[in-house]
Parts: sequence; C-alpha cells; structure tokens
Amino acid sequence: MAVILEKTDSAYFPCFKTLFRNIVAALAEAKDIVLYLKPLMKHLALLEDTDFSEVTPFLRPLLYTVCLIWAHSCYYCNSSKIIVLLRQICNLLINQAKKFLDPASIFQSDVDEAKQRVQLSLSTLKIFRELFDEYKERLPEFFTGREPMPWTFHPNIVFERFQSFLDRLNTVQSFFNTVIEFMKLEKVEIGGLKGRILSSRIVAVFAEFNEHISVFACKTYDVLNPEDEAFVQDYVEFQSRIRDLDRRLASVLCQAFDDCCNLESVFKVRCLECRSLAVSGLSSGLIEIVGSVLDRPLIKDEFTGKYKYIVEMLEVELSTTQSLYTKQITTLAKYGWMPVDKNLPTVAGALRWAYQLRQRITIPVTSFRALQHPVVSSPEGQEVFKKYENILELLAQFEKEFFESWVKVVPGQCERKLKLPLLLRRASNQELALNFDPESQPDDTVVSDQPDDTVVSDQPDDTEVSDQPDDTVVSDQPDDIVVSDQPDDTVVSDQPDDTEVSDQPDDTVVSDQPDDTVFELVQEEVDEIDKHVEQAQTALDWNSSGTYVVDGHNSSWDETNLWSYIERLHGLVHSLETRVQRTQSNVEQIRNIMSAWLKMPVFQRRDGKKDTLLCIEDRHEHTQRRYAEISAAATEIHRLLDDNLKLFGMEGEPESPRWLAYVAFVDAIVSESLLRTIGCRYGSFTYAF
Repeated sequence: MAVILEKTDSAYFPCFKTLFRNIVAALAEAKDIVLYLKPLMKHLALLEDTDFSEVTPFLRPLLYTVCLIWAHSCYYCNSSKIIVLLRQICNLLINQAKKFLDPASIFQSDVDEAKQRVQLSLSTLKIFRELFDEYKERLPEFFTGREPMPWTFHPNIVFERFQSFLDRLNTVQSFFNTVIEFMKLEKVEIGGLKGRILSSRIVAVFAEFNEHISVFACKTYDVLNPEDEAFVQDYVEFQSRIRDLDRRLASVLCQAFDDCCNLESVFKVRCLECRSLAVSGLSSGLIEIVGSVLDRPLIKDEFTGKYKYIVEMLEVELSTTQSLYTKQITTLAKYGWMPVDKNLPTVAGALRWAYQLRQRITIPVTSFRALQHPVVSSPEGQEVFKKYENILELLAQFEKEFFESWVKVVPGQCERKLKLPLLLRRASNQELALNFDPESQPDDTVVSDQPDDTVVSDQPDDTEVSDQPDDTVVSDQPDDIVVSDQPDDTVVSDQPDDTEVSDQPDDTVVSDQPDDTVFELVQEEVDEIDKHVEQAQTALDWNSSGTYVVDGHNSSWDETNLWSYIERLHGLVHSLETRVQRTQSNVEQIRNIMSAWLKMPVFQRRDGKKDTLLCIEDRHEHTQRRYAEISAAATEIHRLLDDNLKLFGMEGEPESPRWLAYVAFVDAIVSESLLRTIGCRYGSFTYAF
C-alpha cells in the first residue's frame, strides 16, 4: 500500500508515512516498557499480597527495580513518567496501610493494639521515604557507558499525598499516646494525709477523660483520609479539653508532692503507687509508667519546680547516712565492737549493717537517677551522685577490712581446735554433744552460703567445754584454712543424720519406757555403741584419718576416714532407735486395742438414757460379738508380741529371763485393761443407783 501511494504520488502518502512511523515508534516504545516494567509487576504483586506488617523487606528491591528502569529504559527515562510511577507506588502503600489499620474500627479496638499498628505503619512508610532519598543519591551507580541522569523533580511532587497521610498517622498516634497516658490514671492512688481527697480528684479527671474519648467511638468518617478534615477538627477540640485536664492533674500532683515528708513518699508520688502493689512497693516499671504522665508539657512545667526539693532531701539523707557511718566506726575504734542486730553474730551483724546502710541510700539515688529530667545532670544532682559514691567506697572499704580481719583469725582457730575430740558428755545429764565452740557462730553465719562446710549443734550454755574446735572447714577459703584432707571435709553438717548422733544420749532410745525390762533387752547394743562413742571422745579428732579397730565381737569396723565412722555410728544408733520405737508403737497399739471396750459395756440401756432398763433381749448376740472381738484382739496381741520378739533380737532366747520379764510387762497391760473393762460392765449395772 505504501509503494502504490508513493508511486501514484497520492495525497495520502505523507499522512500514511507519518502514521506508519508513529506506529513503529509506539511499538518499539511498548516493547521497551514491557521489557523493563514486567519485572516491576512481580514486586508490586508481592507488595499487594503480603500483610502490611511484613512488607518492609520488599521495599528496597522495589525501588532498586525502579532505578534500573530509569537507567536502562530508553522511553521511560522521563521525569513525567517516573513521577506517575512513584505516585502509584505511594498510593499502593497508602491503600495497604489503610487495610492494615481498618479506619472504620480503629477507635473501637484495643488502644494498645491500635497504637502498635499505627506505629508499625508509620515506621514502614518512613522507611520507604528514606529508601527513596537513598536511591536518589545512588542513581549514578545504575548508569553504565553513558551520562547519568538524576531525578531533577522535587520530592514533594511525588510524596504530596504520601506526606499528608503520614501527618494524619502522626495525629492518630498522638491521640493514642494521650489516651494511653490518661488510662494509667485508672490504677493511680495518692498516699499521704491528703491522699483520699487527691485520689478522688484524679478519679474525677479520669471519668471526664473517658467522656471525651467516647465521642470518637461514635464517629463514622474515615479517620485515615487526609482530604477529610472532620477528624482534625475533632482532634483540635479534644486537645483543648485535654489541656484543661493536664492543668488539673498538675495541680493534684504538686499538692501530693507538697504533702510528702521524706524520700520514700516522694518516690511513691513519682511512682503514683499502683493499687495492685503494696504501699511500700517501688519498681522501675512504675517509674517508667508515671514518668510519661509527668513528662506531659503542661504537667512538666508545673512540676519541674518540685525536683529541686528532691535534691535537697537526697542531700539530707546522704548526710544522715554519713553521720551514722561515722558514729559506728567511732564506736568500733573506741570499744572494739559495734552495736548490731541482736539476732546476728558480730561479723555477720556488721556486714548486714553495712548492707542495710548501703540499701538505705541506693534505693532513692537509683530512683533519682532514673528520672528523665535536667535536674539529674545539674551541678546539684552531680554533687549528690559524688557524695553517694564516696559513701559507697567507705562502706566497701569497711566491709573489706572487717572481713579480712576475721579471715586472719580463722586459720589459727581451725588449726588449734580441729585437733580436739569430736564429742563430749554434758556434765549435767551425761548426754552426748558435739565439741562445738559458741564463738564460732559468727563464722557459721558468714559462710552460711556453703551448707556442706558448716557444723551445726544445739549445745546449751551449760556445756563444759574448755577448748573446743572451730566449726568451719571452708573449701573456698585460702589453703591454710582447709585442714582436712578427707574427700568430704564436713564432719557434722546440716544433715539430719548427724544431729541425731550429736544430740542424743546413749539411753535416749529407751528413755520413755515404763520399766527397766526394755533397757535390759538392748543393754548389749547400747554398750557396743558406747565403745564406739568412746573413740570420738578420746581417740578421734576433727582431722582423724586412717584405720582404727574397735575391740568387741564386731571386728569388721575398720574404716578409712572420719565420715565413714560417723555414718557407721549413726547407722547403729538409728537402727536401735528405730526398732525400739517400733516396739513402743506395738505396745501402744496393744493399749489401743484394749481401750476399745473400756467405755462401752456389753449390755447398754434402752435409747441410751440413764433411767431406763438394760436391753437384754439380744444378750446372746452381744455376748458372742464381744467374745469374737476379744479373741481377735488376743490374736493381734500375740502377733505384736512376736514382732517385738524379733525387733529385740530374742528369737533364739524365748525363755530368757529378760524376755519373760518383758512378757510379764505386756501381760500387766492386758490384765489392767481387762479389769477396767469388767469395771465398766459392772458400773453400768449400778449407774442408776
């Protein structure tokens, strides 16, 4: 067609020629655009299909692709076209953010959750804006072999609507910040003399605030639409009312501060002590919570003047602490001792006093340091911290010197006293006791975090001990303190087994028996135990090791260390005590069996009344039942007696005078119970008389 039009010199040829050129150029442009925009479609689809909270990793590849299009596309390297593309990307991000925030229900949802969503959206959009500026500066890196072409258009042309949306999100975030800060008033209570009145005023402020925010829950406009100014108008009115509440709240807090008389109450006001916690409670979480309320501009302006009084009170507290420290040190230097808690020994009491003095100033100073206010970094505040550090150094030096002076004494005490016998007998009652030195009690307390290395005893003041060993063998102390080479340095520890050995006399196991017959049955075992106890009184000390032999029929007592001796001795005593306790339990069970009939006669009166006749119609049945009970009791008593025979180890000597005497003792219990049963029966006959 073109050839015919050209040869015939047709008037349509120039028009056709122009049309043909335009079509070819448009086709080339379309192919170029499709070639470079098709990869971008993948990123845009991924951005659209992904939840907005997770799109941040996809923003950098998206802008990187846009830069490649600008650098390599011959037909899209044009400001007007790239501006349109960037605007569409911004609109896509705005739409995705609105879907994520759901403006229709943003004021009906949980405030904290809504605020987190707004913050996340703001963060994502700001990252996109920062990435745009970054890649705008890096555009020359995408041009190879030709002159770079920067973006010469102003960013506001692209981000005009985007920035309006960001401003609206900032307004919404400010609204939620205000709501969250005032919601804290629900759990706030002011202490002090005026606490109830001031707390009621805070409750009134909180109730009025709830009325103000309830207005927004009824609105139907799109709060995230930058073109809709209805929300801005409502927000301006809301801020005006909030300023009035801020002034009232500042007045309440200032009055509460003026009502404080010490640092503790000051920082309770700072914490606005939460009702759900104890009155004396103080936590960094509460400081952070209320700090955001006190940092509101109007409240901060009113409350700032009060901070200088906190500094003055801290200075007074530090001066008082310094005076207490000086007084105690003077007493210690003059008399060689210092008053401490009466429930603590000297060393532990002194260290505890230093710890409490440190805590007295550490708690308020730490709370003061946490304040987000210029007064903390002021010269007065720095002077407080300097004085505080000086007192801490004095206390640390005191603790070090006091502890080191005690440590110097311990090795000599251990070396001298660990050479003395393990056990002794109390002069008053011949009971066994650990050879324990009461003056070592402070040492026990100091090393109480090492339970395996502490000797425990309940020795009373009347114990006759002339030179008793120190009780402490501590593995974490210097080598010259550890004087035992045994695998287990603990001679008598906090274990209950050791207490049973040290505090129990030889005859404690039979001390509750009503007759000497029981003691005669265990006399041989008690004598055997006494032989081994004598070893601890005469031959064994706290450093003993090696082999020893105890004369007697049990010649297999060769041991290799002190702990095995204690375990063996404890095993013998515990075995004897357990068996004797079981025999006592069996005797008590015999008494209980017999006592079942002592208060219930065979024949009883009608209806349980005192003035009625005996019920004898079913006397045969009652008689047979009682006879069966007595027969069963006799069988059980014989079984219990046989059990005691085995427990006493008398199976091979059932005719021994010692065992027969014990049987007679049990027979006496049975006979007495039977006589009392008969007495109960005849008593029922004569009761009415």
